[in-house]
Amino acid sequence: MFINAALTIVSLILLALKPNTHVSSFWGFAVLVDVLMGYKLLTSDNTGLWKTLTLVRVCIVAVLLGLIFLLLGPDILMKLLGLMNLAFAASFFLVLIGQASRARVTAGVITFGISTCAVVFLLAVLSPSSEAMAKAESLKYRVPGRSFFDPLSGSRVHLPEGWILLSANNPVVPRPYANMIAVHPNTNSYATVVIQQDHRDPSLDTALSTMVADQRQRTSSLVEVERAGASFGRLDGRKVTMTWKENGKDFKGSITVALNGSYMIFLHEWCPADTYAKSEGEFQALERGTSAGEPTRDPWDGTPVKK
Repeated sequence: MFINAALTIVSLILLALKPNTHVSSFWGFAVLVDVLMGYKLLTSDNTGLWKTLTLVRVCIVAVLLGLIFLLLGPDILMKLLGLMNLAFAASFFLVLIGQASRARVTAGVITFGISTCAVVFLLAVLSPSSEAMAKAESLKYRVPGRSFFDPLSGSRVHLPEGWILLSANNPVVPRPYANMIAVHPNTNSYATVVIQQDHRDPSLDTALSTMVADQRQRTSSLVEVERAGASFGRLDGRKVTMTWKENGKDFKGSITVALNGSYMIFLHEWCPADTYAKSEGEFQALERGTSAGEPTRDPWDGTPVKK
């Protein structure tokens, strides 16, 4: 029971280290129950009662889960996990029922050790990676379509293979101000399009500086790496590359800006810094899919609105 409690604690610690993971308080209660039962089995004069309670606890958890996984498991790994849970439960019965002999205790200990190691191994195999979990989370907020078009600014983005559009209210990329939010789940790459109307006709570098300053207010660790010329379809643009730290993790990305009439079009792309080399090709494909047609004319200047 002490070993089982220790394994549960280790599992809870590993889960707590993962972002966006909620751990139920039930597991803390389960650890206390296991420790109490182990202590009572060693020290209580009424060991018969605590042997029975321990077997009931094992039946409720290990036997029940084992039968569910063994009978209803969708694949061989889940069925093996069910079988090992039953073996884990059997080890307690070998040791705790009646007056156990040396042979039964030895068999119970060996069964416990093998089944415990097997369960830990199978859980490690079956547990999804952080990348798989992030991909699954992104797919929950996917919206139909492979392209974005804004009729006022004329900007258009055709998503290359692998990219998906996300809904505006998704928690994966919380950017409620963005006109478009996209993600490439396989490379953990992200992109947004932000469109602003500005009648002052600012320079592209001024617009970039404003965006960089705005992001630096949210992330003081932001460092501007370089600026260079870029293109947004038929439009000339400017691109700034940046690095920053967020929630203890390093990121790298860029902002490309183009001016179309009175509309500033910003394409923001980013990913974890350690996977940038893998994501860079996806960003380039996305940039090749950007374009901008003629924008809608503003009625304030006397020109007719484009139909």
